[in-house]
Amino acid sequence: MSSLQDVINLQRRQQSRFNELKQNIMNKITDKINHLAKHGETRCIYTVPSYTFGFPKYDTHVITSYLYAKISNEGFCVVMVANNKLFISWDITDINNIRKDVKKKKRSIEDLKPLLNIRRT
Repeated sequence: MSSLQDVINLQRRQQSRFNELKQNIMNKITDKINHLAKHGETRCIYTVPSYTFGFPKYDTHVITSYLYAKISNEGFCVVMVANNKLFISWDITDINNIRKDVKKKKRSIEDLKPLLNIRRT
Protein backbone atom coordinates (compact mmCIF):
# COMPACT_ATOMS: atom_id res chain seq x y z
CA MET A 1 0.00 0.00 0.00
CA SER A 2 2.75 2.46 0.85
CA SER A 3 4.46 1.86 -2.50
CA LEU A 4 1.29 2.99 -4.31
CA GLN A 5 1.20 6.11 -2.21
CA ASP A 6 4.86 6.75 -3.03
CA VAL A 7 4.10 6.50 -6.75
CA ILE A 8 1.18 8.90 -6.43
CA ASN A 9 3.31 11.37 -4.46
CA LEU A 10 6.03 11.11 -7.10
CA GLN A 11 3.55 11.93 -9.84
CA ARG A 12 2.25 14.89 -7.86
CA ARG A 13 5.77 16.24 -7.40
CA GLN A 14 6.52 15.82 -11.11
CA GLN A 15 3.30 17.60 -12.08
CA SER A 16 4.07 20.36 -9.61
CA ARG A 17 7.58 20.81 -11.08
CA PHE A 18 6.12 20.86 -14.61
CA ASN A 19 3.62 23.56 -13.61
CA GLU A 20 6.45 25.50 -11.97
CA LEU A 21 8.45 25.24 -15.20
CA LYS A 22 5.55 26.57 -17.28
CA GLN A 23 5.10 29.48 -14.89
CA ASN A 24 8.85 30.17 -14.94
CA ILE A 25 8.89 30.39 -18.75
CA MET A 26 5.70 32.49 -18.75
CA ASN A 27 7.39 34.94 -16.35
CA LYS A 28 10.38 35.19 -18.72
CA ILE A 29 8.05 36.01 -21.63
CA THR A 30 6.23 38.62 -19.56
CA ASP A 31 9.54 40.23 -18.59
CA LYS A 32 10.68 40.26 -22.22
CA ILE A 33 7.42 41.83 -23.42
CA ASN A 34 7.56 44.49 -20.70
CA HIS A 35 11.17 45.31 -21.53
CA LEU A 36 10.50 45.59 -25.26
CA ALA A 37 7.32 47.62 -24.74
CA LYS A 38 9.24 50.13 -22.63
CA HIS A 39 11.62 50.59 -25.55
CA GLY A 40 8.88 51.12 -28.14
CA GLU A 41 8.75 47.65 -29.67
CA THR A 42 5.40 46.03 -30.48
CA ARG A 43 6.46 42.55 -31.62
CA CYS A 44 8.88 39.81 -30.68
CA ILE A 45 9.77 36.21 -31.38
CA TYR A 46 10.26 34.03 -28.31
CA THR A 47 12.17 30.76 -28.55
CA VAL A 48 11.25 28.22 -25.88
CA PRO A 49 14.52 26.88 -24.48
CA SER A 50 15.16 23.19 -25.09
CA TYR A 51 16.47 22.85 -21.55
CA THR A 52 16.01 24.87 -18.38
CA PHE A 53 18.56 24.41 -15.62
CA GLY A 54 17.06 22.90 -12.48
CA PHE A 55 14.10 21.28 -14.24
CA PRO A 56 13.70 17.82 -15.78
CA LYS A 57 13.59 17.25 -19.55
CA TYR A 58 10.46 18.43 -21.29
CA ASP A 59 8.88 18.48 -24.73
CA THR A 60 9.24 21.98 -26.16
CA HIS A 61 6.15 21.56 -28.35
CA VAL A 62 3.96 20.91 -25.29
CA ILE A 63 5.32 24.00 -23.53
CA THR A 64 4.96 26.10 -26.70
CA SER A 65 1.34 25.01 -27.13
CA TYR A 66 0.60 25.89 -23.51
CA LEU A 67 2.21 29.31 -23.89
CA TYR A 68 0.35 29.91 -27.15
CA ALA A 69 -2.99 29.28 -25.46
CA LYS A 70 -2.11 31.28 -22.36
CA ILE A 71 -0.80 34.34 -24.23
CA SER A 72 -3.60 34.42 -26.80
CA ASN A 73 -6.15 34.26 -23.96
CA GLU A 74 -4.47 37.37 -22.56
CA GLY A 75 -5.42 39.20 -25.77
CA PHE A 76 -2.11 39.20 -27.62
CA CYS A 77 -1.69 38.26 -31.27
CA VAL A 78 0.27 34.98 -31.21
CA VAL A 79 1.46 32.73 -34.04
CA MET A 80 3.35 29.45 -33.63
CA VAL A 81 6.28 29.79 -35.99
CA ALA A 82 7.82 26.40 -35.15
CA ASN A 83 7.61 23.73 -32.45
CA ASN A 84 9.58 25.99 -30.13
CA LYS A 85 9.02 29.54 -31.46
CA LEU A 86 6.22 32.02 -30.87
CA PHE A 87 5.65 35.28 -32.69
CA ILE A 88 3.98 37.64 -30.21
CA SER A 89 2.50 41.00 -31.12
CA TRP A 90 0.81 43.54 -28.88
CA ASP A 91 0.35 46.03 -31.71
CA ILE A 92 -3.22 47.36 -31.78
CA THR A 93 -3.61 46.81 -35.54
CA ASP A 94 -2.52 43.16 -35.28
CA ILE A 95 -4.90 42.53 -32.38
CA ASN A 96 -7.80 44.16 -34.25
CA ASN A 97 -7.06 42.06 -37.36
CA ILE A 98 -7.18 38.88 -35.28
CA ARG A 99 -10.50 39.91 -33.73
CA LYS A 100 -11.95 40.62 -37.18
CA ASP A 101 -10.89 37.16 -38.36
CA VAL A 102 -12.55 35.54 -35.33
CA LYS A 103 -15.78 37.45 -35.99
CA LYS A 104 -15.72 36.40 -39.66
CA LYS A 105 -15.32 32.74 -38.70
CA LYS A 106 -18.26 32.95 -36.26
CA ARG A 107 -20.39 34.74 -38.81
CA SER A 108 -19.66 32.17 -41.52
CA ILE A 109 -20.78 29.33 -39.25
CA GLU A 110 -23.96 31.21 -38.36
CA ASP A 111 -24.62 31.80 -42.06
CA LEU A 112 -24.62 28.04 -42.63
CA LYS A 113 -27.22 27.23 -39.96
CA PRO A 114 -30.26 28.01 -42.17
CA LEU A 115 -28.82 25.75 -44.88
CA LEU A 116 -28.58 22.78 -42.56
CA ASN A 117 -31.65 20.63 -42.40
CA ILE A 118 -31.62 19.62 -38.76
CA ARG A 119 -34.79 18.15 -37.33
CA ARG A 120 -35.32 18.35 -33.63
CA THR A 121 -37.14 15.45 -32.06
